[in-house]
Amino acid sequence: MCAGAAAYLMKIGRPTVAMRIAFAFGDAKVSDWDEAQELVVEPLVQGDRNE
Repeated sequence: MCAGAAAYLMKIGRPTVAMRIAFAFGDAKVSDWDEAQELVVEPLVQGDRNE
């Protein structure tokens, strides 16, 4: 996965299973994508799709 995709997923609060495993084992931190999130486009839809 590219860093941009990871930053976007973190921005919308939807990390992949692999990302969550990396967080759990300490191989990555949630804050690793903080700077990149500012450069990523805003999501078109936020929140629950059933709203």
